[in-house]
Amino acid sequence: MVRRPKRLGLRTLIALATVFIVAVGSAFAHEQKSVLTTIQINPRTEMLEVVHRFSLHDVEHAARALGWSVSDILQSQAVQAQFGEMVASQFSVATDQELSASLIGQELDGRYLWVYQEAKAPASMMPLVISSTVLRRLWPQHQHLVNVTVDGVVRSVTFANGITQHTLTDQQSHQRAGDPDLSQ
Repeated sequence: MVRRPKRLGLRTLIALATVFIVAVGSAFAHEQKSVLTTIQINPRTEMLEVVHRFSLHDVEHAARALGWSVSDILQSQAVQAQFGEMVASQFSVATDQELSASLIGQELDGRYLWVYQEAKAPASMMPLVISSTVLRRLWPQHQHLVNVTVDGVVRSVTFANGITQHTLTDQQSHQRAGDPDLSQ
C-alpha cells in the first residue's frame, strides 16, 4: 500500500509563509545608521578618552557617498584615516573651555571601525558640553548615542532629530537643536 503524503492545512501554510517572509525580510534589512560613543577619564593616564564605534557598513556607505575613492575599506588605511579625521572634525567636548580632543587613530575590528580621540582630563567634568554632527551631513536621520561615565555613573545622550549639542550637568541634560552644516 502506498501512502500519500499529508496535505498541509491552511493554518500551517500561513505559518510557513509568515516565517519565510520574516526570514527574507531580515536578510534584506538595512542596518540602522547609528554610532555609539563612550567618554570617560582613564584614571591611569589622567586623559579623557573618547571612543566612537561605527558599523563597517555605514563607513563604506559614507565613503562612497562622499565620493572618496574606495574599492575596499578593509584594505584602505588611507580611507580609514580620512574617515577618522572627518569624525574628529564633527565631534567636540568642552567644559568651561574647549577640550582639544586629539585624534589618536582608528582600527578595524570585525564589523566595526573604531575611532579614538583623547584630551587632557579637565579638573571637573560638569558641566560637559558635547557637540556632534557626525554623519548627519550625509544622513539627517542618523542617530548618535553618547555614553559619558563620571564617577562611575553612566549618563547617556542621543543626537537625533536636529539635535547638535547636549549639555550634561550634575542634575540633568540640556539639548540644543541646530541645523547640521550641510555645506561640507
